Amino acid sequence: MVLRTDQRGLLTGVLLTMILLTGIVDAISYLALGRVFVANMTGNVIFIGFALAGEKSLSVSSALVALSAFFVGAVLSGRFYNYINSDRLRLLGIGLTAQALLFTLVLCILVFSNGSAVWQMGSAALLAIAMAFQNTLARRIAMPGLATTVVLTSTLTDLGADIGAGKSLQQRRRLLAIVIMCLGACVGGIFVLYVSVVAALVLTLGLVIVLLALLMFSRQRATRGISARDTKYI
Repeated sequence: MVLRTDQRGLLTGVLLTMILLTGIVDAISYLALGRVFVANMTGNVIFIGFALAGEKSLSVSSALVALSAFFVGAVLSGRFYNYINSDRLRLLGIGLTAQALLFTLVLCILVFSNGSAVWQMGSAALLAIAMAFQNTLARRIAMPGLATTVVLTSTLTDLGADIGAGKSLQQRRRLLAIVIMCLGACVGGIFVLYVSVVAALVLTLGLVIVLLALLMFSRQRATRGISARDTKYI
């Protein structure tokens, strides 16, 4: 499917917002759910090494749970998206709906649980699955410069390599991705540290709902446009 200019802009904006979500969600998991990342799995591998070396603030079991949940989420999302034969905007809507359901489940757990370590670990696992769905979705969409929404190492490498080679392709998107990830972590940190982890999760869920509304509006407008063109030949 060839996207119109406004649809390409919408797609880019949605993916950048998903990067913002990554920063917020990782702030939630690290600051409130046991010092683990649920999106950036490289950090968890490093944390396991630190914990094995004797760092008491980090937990091998928590990091392993997050890693395992992310992997399971990647497998499930790979199978899930493999059965969906649709355009990229509809695929985004389906993926964001799945993510919203997982965020809602985590929100319910944190609101109604007693805040024990077991519930925190379970919440982190569900968030890791949600972020695996997000990253698999970004890979399926394959927007140049935004092929991943949870890892910035390759983004930073590509940005530096392109600058070094004198290429300007996708530099703006990659730079935006880096800045937005940092902004998301900052916003998430502020909410967790000075408001509450529940408020931070409500923010993430609200952002996903806004994205879904924008995608729905875009599809409706595209459908009306097609109908209007068809009536010219009646």
